[in-house]
Amino acid sequence: PALDSSGLATHIIMAKQLGRSIDWTALAQQLPRSARGDLAALRNTYLSVQQSLTATPEKPAPVDWDSYKAKVTSTSYVDHLKKQYDALKFEFPADTLSAEIAQKEKETLAAASKEAAAVDANAKALASQLASVHAEKALDTVTVKDFLEDKPEWKKEFDTEISQ
Repeated sequence: PALDSSGLATHIIMAKQLGRSIDWTALAQQLPRSARGDLAALRNTYLSVQQSLTATPEKPAPVDWDSYKAKVTSTSYVDHLKKQYDALKFEFPADTLSAEIAQKEKETLAAASKEAAAVDANAKALASQLASVHAEKALDTVTVKDFLEDKPEWKKEFDTEISQ
């Protein structure tokens, strides 16, 4: 869609406000040490772009057409340039990726929550196994009979090996 100067000003304001709430410290803590240098480079690039956006005026400076008419002998040429300047529109590309990105984000979040549930279930299973190991008697005080009482499948296997 074409944007006139007021639409361009709105985009500039939005761009200036975009990303002001990035917590770089928290982001760095979530990354491994090897990636922190890349994050610092990204932060420096971001800050330089942010500074240039801040320096950009919200509305472009108006053209002083009367000054040009006073300096140029052919005022019709200045009128022609003014007409072309006023007809100028800035074309911004259509947003074709936001829907795809949103869909991938939903899929990733769903996969992450599914993986988190699987990890939680595995942690609970491992915790119960650890609890059963801690509940067993110490090996220096337990007899073979006591040890095999909790493991009937091992007892059968040992009995079949002994009987052969």
